[in-house]
Amino acid sequence: MTDAGDARRFTRRRLLWTASAFTTGVAITGPGSGADDDDTGEHGAIRWSETYDRPGQYVECNAIATAEDGYYLAGETGYRSGTSHGWVHRVDESGGVNWEFIDNRPGDEAPLHEISAAPGGGCVAVGDVTTHLTDESNVTAVSLGQEGEFGWAAEFGRHWHVSISTLSSTEDGYVIGAYARSYATQGTRILLLSIDSEGTQRWIRTLGEENAINVCRAVLPVDDGYLVAGSTDREDDSRILLVRTDEQGRHQWDTTYDVEGAYSLAHAIIPTEDGGYLLGGRTGSSTHIFRAVVIKVDATGDEQWRWVNTVESACHDLVTRPSGGCVLAGRRLEDGWLAALNGNGELIGSESYRGNGESTLESLVSTDEGYVAGGRTAEFDSNDTRAWLLSVSPIAEPGADPIEPEYSVSEQEDDSLPGFSSGAAVLGLSAGYVLSRRFRGGQADRSRRSTGREE
Repeated sequence: MTDAGDARRFTRRRLLWTASAFTTGVAITGPGSGADDDDTGEHGAIRWSETYDRPGQYVECNAIATAEDGYYLAGETGYRSGTSHGWVHRVDESGGVNWEFIDNRPGDEAPLHEISAAPGGGCVAVGDVTTHLTDESNVTAVSLGQEGEFGWAAEFGRHWHVSISTLSSTEDGYVIGAYARSYATQGTRILLLSIDSEGTQRWIRTLGEENAINVCRAVLPVDDGYLVAGSTDREDDSRILLVRTDEQGRHQWDTTYDVEGAYSLAHAIIPTEDGGYLLGGRTGSSTHIFRAVVIKVDATGDEQWRWVNTVESACHDLVTRPSGGCVLAGRRLEDGWLAALNGNGELIGSESYRGNGESTLESLVSTDEGYVAGGRTAEFDSNDTRAWLLSVSPIAEPGADPIEPEYSVSEQEDDSLPGFSSGAAVLGLSAGYVLSRRFRGGQADRSRRSTGREE
């Protein structure tokens, strides 16, 4: 059923990485070039950087989680012309591989999208498994021990096509979020699933109108229930969606946020010290070019401020900053990207990181030294995608001043949309343009439209 693999099945590479520092404008080199691994004192300086691949296959890292003295990585691996399998790495504090696990259960596509450390050691990862012959797709979960040994695996589904699974730990198990397309109505509904620590299903809910498109990309346990973040699409008008449920996954309320762009989606949600929440994602006027979005809301979903980047970018994950605000991970143009916002929603630090080609960061965790981000990078003119793990120093100091708008020539296509590029390389000193607007009361979309029936 599974294959724990060995050290011969993959290679670990140290490559030269450069950071295009918006705040400093200097090139920062990683360990592969002989740079010292200690913190250099530069904001966003690379402490170490590692990539992971398998001979003849692609590897993508979709999520990371903190483990004792290291990290868990989850994603997928396979051949571009064949099947894909779930992929898990356990690495030490400097990215060195402890063990590798490949999930070889039957299925044409079986990526893992999220991972969490288990309370007693080991980890649990979730994803989806698809068989093209029947076009069936279900939620899948797998449990591994501290040494990568197989624990249990389970599939959960309905007569729908399930896509993307997210995972959050609870006191006595896990809650899984996904979205599924109905074969009968072709609508897309949110799927919320509770399991115990052994993978046994407790309950399953679907949320959303049958003919609408409702997407879940993040689930956050809160007092006596859950918050679900994603998007809702009615008549080609996609808005960021926030849903509140009770502890059994039953709908309580929902609200949407209309951002500048017809294609808006929240990828992450985190709590803040004042009892509110931050939603991170992206928006765009086309299905190919997006801008990063962060929205601050209170405990009832009322919007307090939002920040929208004007440079082509996306926010895939968020963590809070000790001094307020957040650090986000994602991509900017064709580079992996980390940026810091203060508690007022102002951009105070921004760093781009590049491998041998197009790169993105999908997941982010805080450390004592700064941050560790996971993602992927692909060489130019190649499908040779590698998983990527990056450790950096803090992005901005407490109380840092907002960054002034500044653009490189290569990023500015016209005067109407500064910095908005279809993917030109970053040249020289550059900075993200800050658009920080504050919304109070009725200015946000507070319609609290119900997402519809639940089952």
